[in-house]
Amino acid sequence: MSSLNAAVGLAQLAHFDQAQNKRKALWRTYADALAGIDGVTLIDVDVDRSVPHLCVVLVAARDRDHVFRALRRQGVGVGAHYPPNHLQPASRPGAGTYPSPRPQVRSS
Repeated sequence: MSSLNAAVGLAQLAHFDQAQNKRKALWRTYADALAGIDGVTLIDVDVDRSVPHLCVVLVAARDRDHVFRALRRQGVGVGAHYPPNHLQPASRPGAGTYPSPRPQVRSS
């Protein structure tokens, strides 16, 4: 860890209790608001033993854009945090392969 990161961390540490209480309360608020909505699955976390920084939900792919628009209209920031691995550039055919600096090695 760099000295700068350590300094920022130490400055934030004084506010940790307030920040963790707020994050836990927000997560519980989202959990309550999303409970019972058909097609929305909350990825549960143990908020008594962790400090969630995201409220992750699963929605059917066919509904995602509609859900995103509806939440954004309400001022809720949303996004596809982790697109599926098979859609990542590193998963494309040929990704991670590089031309051999010695073509004769490849052909043998």
